[in-house]
Amino acid sequence: MAASVVLGARLLGADPQTVEAWVADRDLVVGDRLDVDDLRAVRIDAGGALADGYLLRRDDLPPDSVLTRPVARGELLPRAALGAEEAGLVEVALWAPAVAIPPGVRAGAVVDVWLVRPEDGRARLALDDVTVVAVPAAEADYGPGGDRQVVVAVPADAAETVGDVLAAAHAGTVSITRRR
Repeated sequence: MAASVVLGARLLGADPQTVEAWVADRDLVVGDRLDVDDLRAVRIDAGGALADGYLLRRDDLPPDSVLTRPVARGELLPRAALGAEEAGLVEVALWAPAVAIPPGVRAGAVVDVWLVRPEDGRARLALDDVTVVAVPAAEADYGPGGDRQVVVAVPADAAETVGDVLAAAHAGTVSITRRR
């Protein structure tokens, strides 16, 4: 009986209808460079678009590629999640009242950053369509309160706008909206 189990496992392991694909071994975030230590191989069906859409173990990891969207631990690594690192981006740490940041904002999210005028509550768009690089974990709390930090990737040529956003963050008048 044990011999048949071992033989069956070997036959299934060598099934020509399956291939080995890469799966994230930890949560990967936008901007992460891929390393084999972050991945593990699993067998998937070799047919059709399934295998074509994911990075296979037999493929070399693309040099100098970074993740352009988050990949969760245990998720197959989509080829579409890989891209070239964008030059000319600056990481900017913003902070805003916790109530002004949607709960779904996390690394990889695309957000808009608004500046709210305290005198009349009117808002103007300061940064649009920027990618969140990190959202450090909040201190243990029991509801919205205090400030939260959000790190975004901003084009290097937006220095004047970044200055306005940092001044508004200091004043507590930044609001962040998330795109879907």
